Amino acid sequence: MSERAAPAILPIFPLPGLVALPGSQVGFHFFEPRYRAMARDLVGDGDASAGVRELVLAEVVQGEDARRDDCALHPIASVARVVASEVQADGTMDVLLAVHARVRLREVDRGALLYRRAEVEVLEDLVRDGAALEATGVSLRACARELVEIERELGGGEGVRFDGHPSVLADRLADRYFRRIPELRRQVLETLDVLARGELVLEHVAKILNAIRSAQGGAAN
Repeated sequence: MSERAAPAILPIFPLPGLVALPGSQVGFHFFEPRYRAMARDLVGDGDASAGVRELVLAEVVQGEDARRDDCALHPIASVARVVASEVQADGTMDVLLAVHARVRLREVDRGALLYRRAEVEVLEDLVRDGAALEATGVSLRACARELVEIERELGGGEGVRFDGHPSVLADRLADRYFRRIPELRRQVLETLDVLARGELVLEHVAKILNAIRSAQGGAAN
């Protein structure tokens, strides 16, 4: 999961209504005592080699109370690595994380710790090389280019980068444009077949583009 030997057991940060996708960065302000303790263990003394440095970002099952220590979690989650951290004067901590892998989690006993932990199994992409995957990649890049141009025209930033393998681009597009649709983001996270993931993202990104074209008075494809 990382350049060094990753720990087999990682802290869990339960996320209600948020699915973190590989390739994205997420920032959190840890203020609850249990998560402040987790953050301290996560970053150690601030040295790059200290602390656990990685944690599991697990979505809380809809309808569960995220405040409960035993709230149900989706078994497919993400692993993120600490990019930066800062301790505030009141003892709270800001942490920036880079999400880098899909994992299956198996919760383990926390012992005397305040926070939950899990043993994780990294889930590798299933890549089926061929014309279908290549065509899906071409379509994803075309959609990304168009969305970049739209965002530039609207002054909303540069959009996503449209280079890279279809697996990477599908995650980037889903992270940026499916932010308010956690159930769709979950589908993307749980789809290990790269061709199926690309087609899923392409289907919904095409709907977004068609809606934009219609609003602009253009013809929908």
